Amino acid sequence: MSGLLKVYKDRCSVTLSTTATALATVTGTVHYMTNSNPQIRVGQSIGISTTKVTSVVSEVYNGARRSKITLDNSATINANTVLTFTSNDNTFSTSGRVGEVSNFKITIERIVGSILSPNPTLNFSDVYSMSSYKVASVDTFENTTELIKREYNITYKVPLKKPVGVDRINVKATTITDETGVNNQIFGYEFLAKPPGQNLENITVKNSSFKKDLTSISFPSKRNINKKAETRLLIVYGDPGVTFKLGVLSNVINLNHESASVTNQTTLNFNGSVDASGIQKGMTIISMGGGTGITAGVKVIGRNTSSSPNTVTFNLGQSAASTELIGFGHVLVAANSVKTIDENGIYAEYINFPKNNTNANLTFTITLTENSTNSFIGFDSPETLNIVSLTDLQSSPAYIAATEARVTKSNQAPATSSVSTGRGSTVRGLDTANNSNLGY
Repeated sequence: MSGLLKVYKDRCSVTLSTTATALATVTGTVHYMTNSNPQIRVGQSIGISTTKVTSVVSEVYNGARRSKITLDNSATINANTVLTFTSNDNTFSTSGRVGEVSNFKITIERIVGSILSPNPTLNFSDVYSMSSYKVASVDTFENTTELIKREYNITYKVPLKKPVGVDRINVKATTITDETGVNNQIFGYEFLAKPPGQNLENITVKNSSFKKDLTSISFPSKRNINKKAETRLLIVYGDPGVTFKLGVLSNVINLNHESASVTNQTTLNFNGSVDASGIQKGMTIISMGGGTGITAGVKVIGRNTSSSPNTVTFNLGQSAASTELIGFGHVLVAANSVKTIDENGIYAEYINFPKNNTNANLTFTITLTENSTNSFIGFDSPETLNIVSLTDLQSSPAYIAATEARVTKSNQAPATSSVSTGRGSTVRGLDTANNSNLGY
């Protein structure tokens, strides 16, 4: 018979394992353990490359009952090596001779940047005989009070009567965000459109006043910009002081300059029948295909599509080579601008999208990039979000609201001045695991 872990978890790992000691130094696929352990099961991993158990038999060898295991790959295992057998299907054994005792371990560990809260629990209400199980726990803390790891050491004794059905141990392990530590991480972001009846300042205050399940935020509004100018709010969540890179750019519109080169001209002529109606006020030159340098601070202040050729006028003089391909676009936030999470664990910036006066939709790309390796948790670097600014007016735009769950400050111990180191202290003790009648 087998037992099964039924796991409910959030931002933490739950592993089921048992241990056994190798009897002798052997190179091969067949190895004997010093004792028989019925918790060793087919399909378990032993932590050597991708090696797994393909067979396990309890037999008498050299005058003692031992576990004989067969692996799917040849491996050299030295005598007295303690092997950890990790389950890949969350099952354990309830078989064996009456009164036989075996041990297995359930390990619950947070992901970095979170805390196990409330404390993990085991529930044995779905097992055949509660008295067959005895449980002790070992806790690991960070900053004295923050639980980051719990190990349940479970001793199972085969009951007198044969178990009926499958024993199920229910595991529940949830977390909250560790906002007292310094982990140099970015956890998520929101990109908000203005909700009806609210202003963006109130949204910022509200969002910074709650703790969040940060690794599952990132539910940005992708509502189109409805031709008219509009402001959206970008909020990025992370550890205070962490930096990241931000850029907000429109798609590039490429047009060819006229056949004559010019130097430091505020008005440029386009080549032949080029249509400049895609260019609008506020755009800048993003690229010069012929290698001409881009004048710093140059912005489009006007265009003329009724003349032949079409022209564009800048606030500053710009040089251009003959038939040079010029790329135009809106730069709302310069690419790779370094931003810093504030002391409240957020970075907030208003993104002002201009009115679309062109003859085509404009696609704005918001790009978030790590400023330090592996600082983004739960999303990729670079992370990109595309927002479309429409050339046509919508009759009734849809509003998409963010729906993230928030966890109030009362769910976490008060912050202290101690710095999270990633290391913890351990405390051992018994755990009744929601049942006062466990044990034998």
